[in-house]
Amino acid sequence: MLNIILVVAYLIFSVAGILLMKAGNIIVLGEGNFFEHSINVNFLSIIGMVSYIVSFLLWVFIIPRFDLSYIVPLVLGISQVLILAGSYFIFNDMIDSTQLIGIIAIIAGVVLLNLN
Repeated sequence: MLNIILVVAYLIFSVAGILLMKAGNIIVLGEGNFFEHSINVNFLSIIGMVSYIVSFLLWVFIIPRFDLSYIVPLVLGISQVLILAGSYFIFNDMIDSTQLIGIIAIIAGVVLLNLN
């Protein structure tokens, strides 16, 4: 049970970290103006960085508990789907047909990994 809690916590902190760093940079820089401004760090960016560091520390505890050939594709696939969903709902990013096919392939892969 602890292993599942660690994986879920990793996913939450990793996805939140990436989305918060993006949200912080949009607020500071304005959308599409990355090269026109210096990078300033604001509260959302700091929370995102801390979340991502926590996710890395959790990853260090997760890796020895599972087979790498199982946990890496499983967790990274799920995190990619969650990041794409978060960017769709939070930042109104569009999901095209190629990305949708990729999501379906990732979900099918996750299901296949868990069949045994």
